[in-house]
Amino acid sequence: MIKKTSIYLILFLTIYSILANLLHWPSKSLTQWEDNERLISKFLFSVNHDKINTVIVGSSMAFRMTVNENPYKDTVYNLSLGGQGLFEGLEVLKRSSFSPKYLLIESNVIYREPRQNYAASFFTPGVYQLKKWLPGFRQEYRPITFGQYLYYGIKGRLNHFFQHQQNQNSIISDSHKTSDTIINTQNTTKQTNLDAVIQNYNKTFRETDWTKTNQRLKSFINHFVEKGSTICFFEMPSEQLLLESELNTYIRKILANSYPNQSFIKAHDMETTDGVHLKPEEAHNYLGELLIKIYQLKPSQ
Repeated sequence: MIKKTSIYLILFLTIYSILANLLHWPSKSLTQWEDNERLISKFLFSVNHDKINTVIVGSSMAFRMTVNENPYKDTVYNLSLGGQGLFEGLEVLKRSSFSPKYLLIESNVIYREPRQNYAASFFTPGVYQLKKWLPGFRQEYRPITFGQYLYYGIKGRLNHFFQHQQNQNSIISDSHKTSDTIINTQNTTKQTNLDAVIQNYNKTFRETDWTKTNQRLKSFINHFVEKGSTICFFEMPSEQLLLESELNTYIRKILANSYPNQSFIKAHDMETTDGVHLKPEEAHNYLGELLIKIYQLKPSQ
């Protein structure tokens, strides 16, 4: 009985892996952690590294810059991770043995500690090879993620249908009132979130914190400079109050003092959704600005 079950299981996994490899069917992620895993998986197993000359690492702020909508989509890869910092992306990049011509490092949350063993988990011997050669073992092609895609796809269409019916039966004047209410609520939520973030930003980054962070950062900088990468620190735009906070001001100062040979691109204020993260169209525009500036840089020393 056990032998027969094992045979059926192996047969199912084999067929599923072949189909996943051939069809690359769509799937649905539910959390930013799944988005991060897919982003890393795609970088390790799907993209052509020979075409990539620029890699971006950072947090959810830089994550908003959608490379797929950029003319340079085949040569730029955004390895910024939502809810995390720059060090996980740097560690994945280093372990992949790939060194881009240009490496852009977001500075906004440079103080954020990396999740222990997070990057290493993607290079587990045996599992790494399985995911490399059999796409069915990757997160985006697992049976459950395909099921999620079908479920939420159907659910979304039904919700859209019923919402449309409700809108058809509503009175236009009430609809305008509802829109005004939504806008006011969004503005209030944005201001509340911004106030909370400012309180956190005004806690100056201590010298002892930077000493620890810099030890970790310097090892990556030295590694990629030795490999020939041109490194550039950059800020993600946000509200002006955040850009001029004590924390951001201090980070600019210590990066300039610690890495005089690396360029730094200071951000300007742009429209955000919550006081911190850019709107999609703003993030897209800023990515274009960054690429124009970095392609004019001299090689790092």
